[in-house]
Amino acid sequence: MIKNYKTLKKYVFTIVLLCLFIPDAKCEDSDNFHYRRLYPIGRFIKFSNVPADLPLITRFPLNELKASRLIKSFSYSQGYAVIEYDSGKGVKGSLMVDYYVHSSIDDAEDFVAERRHSSSTTQRFTLDLSEPIVIGDNCWVAPLRYDLITFIRNNVVVYIKSVSDGLGVHSPEANLEFAYMLDDLLQKSETVSDSKLMSAPVIDSMVLTNGPYEPEKDSDFQVNARDLEGRNLLYRLYRGIWSSWSPESLVHFKDDQYFPAGKMKVWVMNEDKMVSSMEYF
Repeated sequence: MIKNYKTLKKYVFTIVLLCLFIPDAKCEDSDNFHYRRLYPIGRFIKFSNVPADLPLITRFPLNELKASRLIKSFSYSQGYAVIEYDSGKGVKGSLMVDYYVHSSIDDAEDFVAERRHSSSTTQRFTLDLSEPIVIGDNCWVAPLRYDLITFIRNNVVVYIKSVSDGLGVHSPEANLEFAYMLDDLLQKSETVSDSKLMSAPVIDSMVLTNGPYEPEKDSDFQVNARDLEGRNLLYRLYRGIWSSWSPESLVHFKDDQYFPAGKMKVWVMNEDKMVSSMEYF
């Protein structure tokens, strides 16, 4: 038995360190699954393999979602869609939804892995649950309450988070039902075989402005991008950890021993949340 608070704190801290820094076991790619590493902690996130020729969804089905009879209200708050869902059969709940339409399947997976690294919420790969859940091509949920769902359908990444009512009550049933409904809409969406046929931002170049590049030196890049429909653009760097979107096209990579030197990547997103990327190396 732990006899005092100080000992308890040391015990909990040790457990947390072990969970963070010991790599996941059995993380070998197979015919059905593959893994992406989460930097810098050395853990991995599991993905189902998808066909190499999987088509790309051209847009998020926003209008179809708003028109659904199951959506009682739709608004925006701090960049998230806030939705009141009601099945009409006793299942209802408030949800926050975030989504990104990527220019490739690889980018969608990279995006999820990056955000997963920066999240403190535990999520399980749904095919590994005792009762597997099949949503999208890949899906992860916060166990027990399912108050957070992340899934990828083709090249679209979706995050669904339940909003508690005044009594702090979440509705996992509403979360799951909504995820299934949205996944169905995505599967019915228009697709193309080539990202050039999408209305995503075009990144012309990523220019190092304080070169030449040195592995142990901070790097500044001018990202030259445009939107073919004149929509405003936001920029964000990727080096294994989540960062904020910014209207500034000059991005700064801070040298960090934890991140691989070859992973210097930027995301560019337009107002319709369509995302393109470019890597320097």
